[in-house]
Amino acid sequence: MEQYTKDEINFSGFLTAYRTLQGVDKQDLVKGIYCPSMMGRVECGERLPKKLERDRLVARLGVSGEGYEDYLSMTEYEEWVLRQDILESIEEKNLEKLEEQLKRYASTEEMDNVEKQFLETLRFMLLKLKGASEEELCKTIELAVSYTIPDVNDGFPEKMLLADQEINLLIEYVNLHKVNRDEKECREWKLARYKDIFAYIDNSYMDDIGKVK
Repeated sequence: MEQYTKDEINFSGFLTAYRTLQGVDKQDLVKGIYCPSMMGRVECGERLPKKLERDRLVARLGVSGEGYEDYLSMTEYEEWVLRQDILESIEEKNLEKLEEQLKRYASTEEMDNVEKQFLETLRFMLLKLKGASEEELCKTIELAVSYTIPDVNDGFPEKMLLADQEINLLIEYVNLHKVNRDEKECREWKLARYKDIFAYIDNSYMDDIGKVK
């Protein structure tokens, strides 16, 4: 397979143009992924984010994976194949194979926050298939969310842009999280968080299909 370069992909040009068109601040776009100075390098074409990072950045701008043309290097393609195999194992509920695949994926060098979140989400799915307790599931999903939403317990993130994947994780976390033992207060807390999330979705950059997802 041909090895594409950052110049051939021209992700920087696409991202800069779309971010500018939407009037989005760099800091709001990359919060939880990396620092704004790194975003400057990305938009200058000095640094090409990894595949999952590229997908996450454009998803935060409301662009689906089909909304832009992307190319994979050989390494990215191999990682993509592994991710597809993992999702297939989850679909088939093949726990033994899934655990082995997760070990392989966890050995990925220089894993960024988006990849760490993806891995922890997969572990969460594995725990669900194993019938883990709500407490264990909650701890796992909280860790997954925190990789790109570091202030998850401080209320709904102000100004921060979220991709549909992050919103789904946040909904899962709110569903499992218990603020205290008082059931009424816990329900009220969950209801308030759900309202915040759905209000965010209504006002987000996502199209109608993205909002439904």
